[in-house]
Amino acid sequence: MSGLFSGLKQAATALDIHAKQATIAGNNIANLNNDKYARQYAIISTAGSTLAGSGVESLGIEISTIQNVRNVILDNQIVKEGMVQGSLKSQQIFSASIETAIGEKIDRSQTTSSISTTSDNGSTGGIAQGIDDFFNAFKGLSATPTDSSQKVVLVEKASALVSKLNLVSSRLATVDASAVETINGDVNKVNDLLGKIATFNTAISRLEVGKPGSALEVRDELQGVYEELAQYVNFNVKPIDSSPGNVQVVIQDTSGNDIVLVNKGVVDNALNYNGTSFVASGTSSATLDVKSGSLGGVQSVRTGVLAQTQTQLNALTSQIVGSVNTAYNPTSATGQDFFLSTGTTAATIALDPNLTVTSLKTTNTSAASANELAIAVAGLVDQTFSTGSGASINGTFTDYFNQINTGVAKEVTSAKSALSGSDLALQSYKKQRATIGGVSLDEEVTNLMRYQKAYQASARVMSVISQLMDELVGLVR
Repeated sequence: MSGLFSGLKQAATALDIHAKQATIAGNNIANLNNDKYARQYAIISTAGSTLAGSGVESLGIEISTIQNVRNVILDNQIVKEGMVQGSLKSQQIFSASIETAIGEKIDRSQTTSSISTTSDNGSTGGIAQGIDDFFNAFKGLSATPTDSSQKVVLVEKASALVSKLNLVSSRLATVDASAVETINGDVNKVNDLLGKIATFNTAISRLEVGKPGSALEVRDELQGVYEELAQYVNFNVKPIDSSPGNVQVVIQDTSGNDIVLVNKGVVDNALNYNGTSFVASGTSSATLDVKSGSLGGVQSVRTGVLAQTQTQLNALTSQIVGSVNTAYNPTSATGQDFFLSTGTTAATIALDPNLTVTSLKTTNTSAASANELAIAVAGLVDQTFSTGSGASINGTFTDYFNQINTGVAKEVTSAKSALSGSDLALQSYKKQRATIGGVSLDEEVTNLMRYQKAYQASARVMSVISQLMDELVGLVR
């Protein structure tokens, strides 16, 4: 009789286990389209055995644990590649914004040595066209120095060049302001995600008391937060040996020291941006080495190609102002400059307030038809400057501007190409992970059918044992 009771208990246990397996399969199917979810399965093991009067009896089976299918290496690769992708995406966006701000497009039908620029503003032209028009107007005036209409054209072309330089400078300043706004917004997102990580750490500690690794859904969500955080900033996750299940999220400072952002369930340090660099805000005030994610990407553009473009544009402007004023006013007479002498940046360049169509001169002599000043200014367009000789630029005005424009275009192309490669790598990693740990509808439906059959078989065993017990009881009566 004891053997029947033991068999009944084992069948009941098996019935419960098969029901739980079916529930797990159902949960897998429910998360079919959840990218954060890793397929779960039950580990079935023997419950052991015991010594009975008739000998050794099996205690049946039990679920020793429920696990999910996760590949830590792939998870880490996805996080790391996410940092790269976030950075490149920002670099492409803001480099393209700089290219748009300059208002020129590279004509790639030309050879590298003869790259030309065409404006994206139709007939109005950009800076390159403005430079050509300005010096061509001086050339025209030198040919007919007494022609008042040529003077009108020259003043118009000079004003147009000033406006183009002012406009591009303003656009670049807008790009910079947008970069700072983006950084501040992303810093807030990073701090929100750090708070989520701390919350998940707390939940894992509470749910896994005595059952390490059992909070599978929470860990899935935590992995998703890591991947989202990677889009914004570089970081490392370090397990805490003294507190199983808990982690520290760290980032290095500019000296290579680890700065703890999240420690177990507490955010030790938040991120802050002071306008020039990232600093920790909390238990530390160190300057952080943010080099990946969108924050690293935007910052690299802001301190790299954007700052360089602004510096180069100002150098070009300074050279134009200085060279033209020297050629136009060789005696440095007060109030006789062509450009405002203090307006040596793209933002501040302006015509001298004393310059008008009437006051415009072509000579310092009394001869009305003399043109030495106009010839001197017109000749500047072909002059090759050198920083080694004290100039602000290297090359001609047009060549130097084309170098600026080409440099920005190369940054856009490089970021776009690298981003394409990063996208492919990230997609490949995610595809591999989905193959290993993703939910397969066909597989789960098949498992459901298996568990259903096993459940029915266990129920049949219980029914048979119940009938045997009834017969035994009937014999006793």
